[in-house]
Amino acid sequence: MRYFRRIVPFVLLTLTALAFAGCGGGGGGGAAPAATQTDTYRFFAGSLHAVDPANPANPLVVDSEAHADEATIVHGTIDAAAKTVTDLHARTVVYVKGGKLYKVSALKGATPAPVQLSSAADVQSIETVAPDLANHNNAQVVFRAVAVAPTPTPTPVPVEPVAIKQASLAAGDASGTSYKMVRVGMSATDTPIPAKEPLSALNDQTGAIIGWLAFEDNANVIKRYDANFQNGKDVIPYKNSVAFVDSTLEGIFMEVDGDLYGYHVATGELRRLTSTATGIYGNTVKDGDHLYVTDGGYNILKVPLGNPTSAETFVPTDGAWAMPFGFTDTKVVYYQGGKMLAKPKVGGEPVILSPAGWGFVGAKGTVVYFNSSKEGIPTAVAVRDDGTVLSETANAYWVGASVSNTYAPAVSSTPQYMVMATGYKTDGTGFGGGALQSFDAATNRLVATLGTIPADVRWIEVYGQIGVDVLGYAWDNNDDDVFFMNLKTPNSLVRMSNTPEVDEWPLPVLDYDWWRWS
Repeated sequence: MRYFRRIVPFVLLTLTALAFAGCGGGGGGGAAPAATQTDTYRFFAGSLHAVDPANPANPLVVDSEAHADEATIVHGTIDAAAKTVTDLHARTVVYVKGGKLYKVSALKGATPAPVQLSSAADVQSIETVAPDLANHNNAQVVFRAVAVAPTPTPTPVPVEPVAIKQASLAAGDASGTSYKMVRVGMSATDTPIPAKEPLSALNDQTGAIIGWLAFEDNANVIKRYDANFQNGKDVIPYKNSVAFVDSTLEGIFMEVDGDLYGYHVATGELRRLTSTATGIYGNTVKDGDHLYVTDGGYNILKVPLGNPTSAETFVPTDGAWAMPFGFTDTKVVYYQGGKMLAKPKVGGEPVILSPAGWGFVGAKGTVVYFNSSKEGIPTAVAVRDDGTVLSETANAYWVGASVSNTYAPAVSSTPQYMVMATGYKTDGTGFGGGALQSFDAATNRLVATLGTIPADVRWIEVYGQIGVDVLGYAWDNNDDDVFFMNLKTPNSLVRMSNTPEVDEWPLPVLDYDWWRWS
């Protein structure tokens, strides 16, 4: 199976939060689908294809030549009054081929065709993409450029070691690697803009990119730059490490030398939220009011969104690892001591949801979804957050979900539809011959039986998808293939690819870390 390289943290910075202090947490973070939805193609790679949801049986070839580092740049509409992003959709796909960048419009109405993006001919890989919801042409792609290595100094001067960073190379270091930026609206003759190794994009209340937090070249300091990576101003020096933790529209959470800091975008104020220097680890969860994250002492911390001043301990360590997974209307779902638990956001005693802690897939409203094993049999489970079992389906797995194209403020992404594969067999054939089904995530109600999984498919999953027209990823003993499905329509499962010994995979619309967008 193909494992995906994650585009670094701020692929959906503008959309992850829209955080406003006191805006209120939400039941599950998703709203009803938008009244209007921009018509777009879905894409899969291997050789790059576009899929028209109205005609999924006939995917269009976009680029049959070898390429790499595909990424999706999204667009949507910010409703400032409602504090939501509506009509979220893929707008542009970018990729690397032969040292050059190419872009493809995802909008229907014209045959999708690649266009060279800037005059860059030294592209090594895409470092990140950042949407601009005020003007999609201003959305940015930061890439690593391969340059000629500088001539070594005859007598090197000892310097403090460069810190461990999210990317492996600092801009302009001795390897000859540098960073450059292009905007989606650039033509093939436009020159890329020199950039820095990015930590996070910064957006204003309209969704426009107004700047970046980035690593200074060969120096242990984080600086704030404008949208052109110019006019850098020091934010914080560091000794050993800096890592992105999470983000809202108002601010950035980062780990600096083991402590959690909050950076306020509008004021430029940086606040130290912990003082233990033990590190920040694992998944993060935002519920509209607070960020939940694990520190190096195995405690789950609770941090107010908006303009935080400190972090409090939400779940104290019991000597074992603790990690937040997701949230329901009133509780936070987390792992600790080998169990999956749900604790009221306002405090109180947790409820055990599962004696086996791993396997969480998603949560919505008051329902939590996870995979488990009952007497050695794989089982897809849905429970209320009070521990009441809603369903246990033997020989089945929750294999993914799709999210709504409209989001409430300041929340981690939550599912609108859950997807289950049934008929799992332990003889090596997996799900082959089983059924694929969709469920309403808020109610655990069956929506549709999407079709029969082909006999040669051992596993299938759905990830990083928006709305009802989605692509799934499947593999057998020889290759990886792509399927289309409409999550509201029975028997809509269509195989997009079936090329022996050739892998194809769907391009996620959202950066895939289950329901975390950061």
